[in-house]
Amino acid sequence: MYIILIVGLIIRVICITQLRSKNYWRIIPPNKLVTSGMYKFIRHPMYSGGLLMSLGLFGVLTNWKIALCLFYLLVNFTIDRIDKEEQMMLMVFGDKYIEYMKKTKMLIPFIF
Repeated sequence: MYIILIVGLIIRVICITQLRSKNYWRIIPPNKLVTSGMYKFIRHPMYSGGLLMSLGLFGVLTNWKIALCLFYLLVNFTIDRIDKEEQMMLMVFGDKYIEYMKKTKMLIPFIF
């Protein structure tokens, strides 16, 4: 579980440096559509990293049944947040974001 936690942390740190934004935790309209680095493979790598971190942390701090329940709740919250963020991105970037969506998966490269 520690490895999952560390991999998630590394992914988040890489994404924060790629975005170069101090507001990465808020849903605000961006000035630029980032499609390079981790964002070349998935649209929401920061959320993927956060989910991995949480899964690792929940697994370390609790038993696996509680970890799965907490993780399930967090995934539902994250999917709702992603939906709101993608609606905003569509409003800001329009067809450019639609093309980006066609090329990349949401959270897991080549899968989802």
